[in-house]
Parts: sequence; structure tokens; C-alpha cells
Amino acid sequence: MADNKRYVDNLEKEQLVAFNVCGKMLSGKVKTIGEKHVGIEARNGVQYSVEKKDIAWVKTGERWPKGIYIELRKEVGDDPDVRAN
Repeated sequence: MADNKRYVDNLEKEQLVAFNVCGKMLSGKVKTIGEKHVGIEARNGVQYSVEKKDIAWVKTGERWPKGIYIELRKEVGDDPDVRAN
């Protein structure tokens, strides 16, 4: 978690993040950064004000880690472990 705090403390606008809100994990782009809260815009245009402690991951590479990816897919209703024939 110490590494996560380092990335959250150094957030920049337009970075992609995964965050927890109302028991769900969502992703979005950072729009505003405050002392304790971050303004995030999801892909569908919904704006969220999230506490920094609720940010699960700051995406710095090409892919999400597998655990984060699975949690994000759950919210879409797609099970990544089930393959269509």
C-alpha cells in the first residue's frame, strides 16, 4: 500500500485510476485534484468526487493488474474467466 500512496500523492490530471465508490470498483480519468479529494470522470461522462484513500490503482502502464481488471469487469457484468465458444 505504501507504493500506492506514492502514486496517489503524485497524481496528475488525465491519468487513469481505478477507484471504489458505493461498494463498486470503477475507472476514470482524473480531472481535478484537491487536498483530500479527486474529481474523476468515468467513460460514460459521470463525474465522481472520490477521497484519495478510495483510489485502488493509478494506471501507469498499458494494462491493469489482473485483480483490478477482474474487479472492473464485474461492474460491467462480464466474467473474464468465461470464454465464449
